[in-house]
Amino acid sequence: MRPARKGTPQTGRKACDQDLLHRARAEDVLHWQQYQRPISAETLRKRLQVGTPTARKLVAQLRSDIHTQIESISSHLDGMTLPAM
Repeated sequence: MRPARKGTPQTGRKACDQDLLHRARAEDVLHWQQYQRPISAETLRKRLQVGTPTARKLVAQLRSDIHTQIESISSHLDGMTLPAM
């Protein structure tokens, strides 16, 4: 008999999704270091051994996260004044 799993199935799925996203970020960083370009959904699919829809969703999330970070940094820099020369 298998021991009962703690948490709800949705909690387990959310943890699995977070794990996949974390692994996708790591793969994207490694890919960028090697090729100086972001990872494609196809490459991510092969490396993580997931289906095409999952790989596309992960890549979309990666791109969304990057754009959010860039916008945040840009708005922070807009508020700064440059020293006079």
